Amino acid sequence: MLSLLQKVREIIRRWWSEFTLQTKLMAAATLAVSLLMSGLTFWAVNSIQQDAQLSDTRFGRDLGLLLSSNVAPPDCRG
Repeated sequence: MLSLLQKVREIIRRWWSEFTLQTKLMAAATLAVSLLMSGLTFWAVNSIQQDAQLSDTRFGRDLGLLLSSNVAPPDCRG
């Protein structure tokens, strides 16, 4: 098992070393922005849901359903 992990690590290291510094920095910046935006979105939805619970509305749950329906793949009927 350990040798398999080492082999996978070596393959990934060789693959990553083929990229230029500019490409690596762009990938790191994209990852950082993605994590930041995901965190902000989670915080915003969580805040809305907490406020909705305090005012006894179902807005937070409805917003969650709306977001999940937009993420779910569409039903393809042919």
